[in-house]
Amino acid sequence: MKRIVCALSIVLFLAGCTAAAPKTESAVFEKNDYASISYTDGSGHASDNSEIISVITENLSAGKSSEHDPAKDELVLSFVLTKKDKTDTELSLYKSGKQTYFLYDGKTFDLTDTAYEAIVAEIEKVSAGK
Repeated sequence: MKRIVCALSIVLFLAGCTAAAPKTESAVFEKNDYASISYTDGSGHASDNSEIISVITENLSAGKSSEHDPAKDELVLSFVLTKKDKTDTELSLYKSGKQTYFLYDGKTFDLTDTAYEAIVAEIEKVSAGK
């Protein structure tokens, strides 16, 4: 009986250590949470279009947490995502050398080249249709 209790204690201790280990954080965006999105590019062009919510949320949700200093990097696009409850969430895309990342809720998340290209292509498509 003592062996079972001892073994169980060790298993529970190890499970607690594993649960407390730092995890890679990823951004979670639910496209159904947002009613509209507006963005401004570096030239000051602004748009408000809900058609691009899907491609943005799908691609940004794949971002992995990273360490960047937005004050030193190039701002590519700024977004304001408006939730259905009318609250706004700010989000900005930055470029640091060849790496593109976004700033959300004070944290930075790296984007793959494919995700960045998909977002920019969708914005260009929507802008061209206006």
